[in-house]
Amino acid sequence: MLQHGFQPDHACVVSLSSALGHLGRLNNGREVHAYAIKQRLHTDLQVGNTLMYMYIMCDSI
Repeated sequence: MLQHGFQPDHACVVSLSSALGHLGRLNNGREVHAYAIKQRLHTDLQVGNTLMYMYIMCDSI
């Protein structure tokens, strides 16, 4: 997405985190988490909860 100039918002980060959690894609989830931190989206409650869910689904917590 970023390569094509698309800047994901908090709703996109929530959707991606949830999907990656269901797929067990921890490395990709970490990339989304890093993006959320850089864009200061991680302070959003829904983003934070979904990121935690992703880590739980990937057995990383």
